[in-house]
Amino acid sequence: NDYNTWEPHRPTLIRLIDRVTGEQVTPFEADPFFFFHVINAFEEGDVVTLDVVCYDEPPVGFPLKQARSGDVEDWRGGGGEVRRFHMNVATGEITCTGWPDNCFDEPKVNPKVDGIRHRYSFGVIDDNGMLRLTKQDHETHEVVKWSDQDVSRELPWQPVFVPEPYNEREDAGVLLSFVRDQPTGNTFCVVVNTETMKECARIHFPEGHHIPLHGHGTWMQGDL
Repeated sequence: NDYNTWEPHRPTLIRLIDRVTGEQVTPFEADPFFFFHVINAFEEGDVVTLDVVCYDEPPVGFPLKQARSGDVEDWRGGGGEVRRFHMNVATGEITCTGWPDNCFDEPKVNPKVDGIRHRYSFGVIDDNGMLRLTKQDHETHEVVKWSDQDVSRELPWQPVFVPEPYNEREDAGVLLSFVRDQPTGNTFCVVVNTETMKECARIHFPEGHHIPLHGHGTWMQGDL
């Protein structure tokens, strides 16, 4: 009974739990989808809004049992569709709006807007088979890509958002992302301005020092 078994005939249940009392609101039912990552969620009046990266089928393309055996020939990568769910806890109604043609995942937001309404998210997008670091505008649906990436050889992965101190602007800060140079296998960390998506710096690791992709990280303020 692999937990990753895809059952598209069953709806997706979204459960809301009161963090103070531990009580659960009646679950909301949505169309079936697979997901890895929630972008953010916020509450305004009786409505809870949830932004999540959705797939209409499991993107890994196989149950974990198959992956453990090393059979990965039918692996499917890429990203999902950003969907926004509005759940009214007073009426029990749920609505959903999508962001078509936006093959996105590995989302991050400025930690200053965790749990409140946000405008921007940052992550990677599948751009004709190449992963690109992007800034997503959830109001206008504009997508801005890391402009200095050499798409012929540089493969970025999940970014980390570092907010600019003493600045309340939501997109004030930098992104950090490990990037693999495909021909050599070497790794560097790119620093990208989150307002302009232009490159600020690169931190190169010693040659041959490969840092695997598909990992997760965080940023913590403090002295070394």
